[in-house]
Amino acid sequence: MKQITIALLAFFWIILAVDCFFIMNDAQQYRVYTKTLLVPLLLVAVLVQTNTTSHKRSKLYLALALTCSFAGDLFLLGGDQTTWFMSGLSFFLIAHIFYIAFFFQIRPFTAKSIWLFSVGAVAITAYIIFLLASIWAKLKPDFAIAVTFYSIFIGGMMLAALHTAAGHRIKKAAYFYFIPGAVLFIISDSLLALDKFSGAFAHADILIMITYGSAQFLLCTGGMKVIKSK
Repeated sequence: MKQITIALLAFFWIILAVDCFFIMNDAQQYRVYTKTLLVPLLLVAVLVQTNTTSHKRSKLYLALALTCSFAGDLFLLGGDQTTWFMSGLSFFLIAHIFYIAFFFQIRPFTAKSIWLFSVGAVAITAYIIFLLASIWAKLKPDFAIAVTFYSIFIGGMMLAALHTAAGHRIKKAAYFYFIPGAVLFIISDSLLALDKFSGAFAHADILIMITYGSAQFLLCTGGMKVIKSK
């Protein structure tokens, strides 16, 4: 099982590199074969590596987060049309809800971690307000509410990931996988928001994909390690 998982994860990085190559060469038509393959590779790796786990709920939440991310990728490939973008945003919002459920499943909330929760909530809220203020003037009315709700939920995902650091058993996974993965997810979505609503900038698509792919990889790798060890 371990060899299969290693092969799947290695193939993930190869496909991500190929996807970036297509972006650089403006071969968007081929990305339906590369971008949409990334998350399924991680999903299969999770299912294979955690095949014998007795903690099925944690595995289910992680699998559902990846499934919704895959659906989000499909819709976002549809282009900049409002329907496609809003559908993709909705699926990623649901994915973050499942990531939040996963994090609280492996590390339930306790009063001992209230200080970490409070500090994290203030910092994350401040960043979300700053980001929304940066793009608000150029947000179309039909996007404003959706983007605000999405920002709240990805902020919640970041906060839930930060909360896992309070668990002694999973602290290593929190510091090396969950928190970096959540940060990269926020960076990717921030770049996407700035590129879409504040004007395109150089190499935006590549930076978005690298940070997004790395985020999903870290979250899934950390998830596999925690689920397998339980």
